[in-house]
Amino acid sequence: SPTPRDAVLPAGDARSETLPRDDVDVAATAARDEDVVVGPGPPAAQDDASSLRSYAERHFQLYRKGLLKSKTDLDKVLRWKADLIKQPLHRDIDRDAALAAEAVQAFRNVTGYMGDRASGKPAPDHCLKLLATAKRASALRDEVYCQILKQLTDNPSPESTAKGWALLGACLATFPPSDALAPAVRTFCSLEAEVAVAAAAVDHADDGRGAREEHEEAGDASAKSSSSTANPASTKKTPPPAAEYCLAKLAKIVASGARRELPTPAELEAIARRATVPVRVFFADGAHVDAPADSWTTATELAQHVAATLGVTASAAPVFWLFEVAPAEEAERPVDPDERVLDVVAYWRRVEAHGAARRRAPSSRATTTEAKKTASNRGPVAAFGGSRRQHAPTTTAGSRGAAHEGADDAFLATLHFQYKVRHFLDALVADDDDAAVGLLYAQARGDVVEARYPCSEQDAVTLAALQLREEQGDAPPEDEAGEVSSAPLAQLARYLPEKIIARKQDDAALRGKVLALHAKLDGYSRREARLSYLDYVRAWKLYGSSYFVAEPTARTAQGAGEGLPASVVVAINAKGVLVV
Repeated sequence: SPTPRDAVLPAGDARSETLPRDDVDVAATAARDEDVVVGPGPPAAQDDASSLRSYAERHFQLYRKGLLKSKTDLDKVLRWKADLIKQPLHRDIDRDAALAAEAVQAFRNVTGYMGDRASGKPAPDHCLKLLATAKRASALRDEVYCQILKQLTDNPSPESTAKGWALLGACLATFPPSDALAPAVRTFCSLEAEVAVAAAAVDHADDGRGAREEHEEAGDASAKSSSSTANPASTKKTPPPAAEYCLAKLAKIVASGARRELPTPAELEAIARRATVPVRVFFADGAHVDAPADSWTTATELAQHVAATLGVTASAAPVFWLFEVAPAEEAERPVDPDERVLDVVAYWRRVEAHGAARRRAPSSRATTTEAKKTASNRGPVAAFGGSRRQHAPTTTAGSRGAAHEGADDAFLATLHFQYKVRHFLDALVADDDDAAVGLLYAQARGDVVEARYPCSEQDAVTLAALQLREEQGDAPPEDEAGEVSSAPLAQLARYLPEKIIARKQDDAALRGKVLALHAKLDGYSRREARLSYLDYVRAWKLYGSSYFVAEPTARTAQGAGEGLPASVVVAINAKGVLVV
């Protein structure tokens, strides 16, 4: 929900509080009696030091009129303009010919998106081009903000105004205004939010009066229901007014700074509706939840939402975290706490689009083999920016995005978020914390079956029997003869590591061993089976390890370093450091 206005306005600001109820009623009554529309006030009304007018007096190029460049009225510069501008608003940009040309083009994109001029280009294309320009040339960011605020002031078109607020929201999702401009943007949004409050009061008063008149005319019970439908907003959850929305998001973008990626089209559409985007988060057992996120949602906030959804207790929550995962390459990385989750999604889409464009290019065929070889040597982990998690651990890869050209389709298609164990601090998880125990169990089971831990046949059979008990509970299925059915074990690979199955080469014998041990677990509840499974794997020295490849850093002329192996695998966990 949007941040209250008093949470983002500076202390002592006269506009840091909403209009008092009495003032709203007076404004609404006056507007109704005089038959006027409550709308944006002229820039001259914003006359304090934090206003756009005050900012413009300090930073705008006002000598822009005619061939002789005489001084232009400031109020005119700050108001909506039907024609294109011929020079930038900021005097500093006006001194740089290249930036000035880009600023003029930026205004074309602003007006093209808002519909203030005819354009054959789709509106989202104007928005993305504007954001890309401002993201690349940070000197233009304040110019873009001021151009949008200009076109929002005294705009005669409701449709254009709505698109202008959506465009402002898109900018606030991508990059912040400067410290010099931010107070002016805050004041502008605050004033417009107050106007929206007054306008809503007028609508509410009119709706209520209409409902009362209808009720009096009808004079029966059926008229009562009409009062609830006269104002749909009273019964349906609606997004906050555009100005209030942008006011709240201004505080977030100022705190978090510019993002790395441009918003996706789906994200821009959600911003225009002031809505959220569903983000799918998976778990180790393949289950998932869809969590709401907007352009400013961080990994910390998403992880907290998932924990609350699952019912993970506050004491156990630090054990788990949000990971960016590519199962096709067994690559993963913990998402940075302050990283915006939709920025990660936008990265996936950009890399995917880059790969699609490369595949369409005729020249790509000649380099496909080399690209695959590069991807194999460097690994999509290099593009992914995390560690590679597999049976034979490899080194942590380089920075994210370094080798996205080499990432293949399988890597791109399987990228997703996963909520899983990051710190194997199992002491923080109580046995009766079913949500946290379930997450630990699902991850341990997957690690065993996928042979991420060294495992003997006896270990594997014991754990398979516990897994079967956890799945079947106290009432395992029986066959026609009344014996425990082996049908659940038809897919042994769900219970045992592939290398155990391949080594034994006798599936029936393995099933028999599992069922025999399973019979001895009679009376175990599903919770007890889970906890016993976890106790078993926790006893292993390598449980919860992160793996690193260590190599000698130098070999001296005196022979130091000679005789050492080329590399060793170092496992680090809560118990200590082991050389594998």
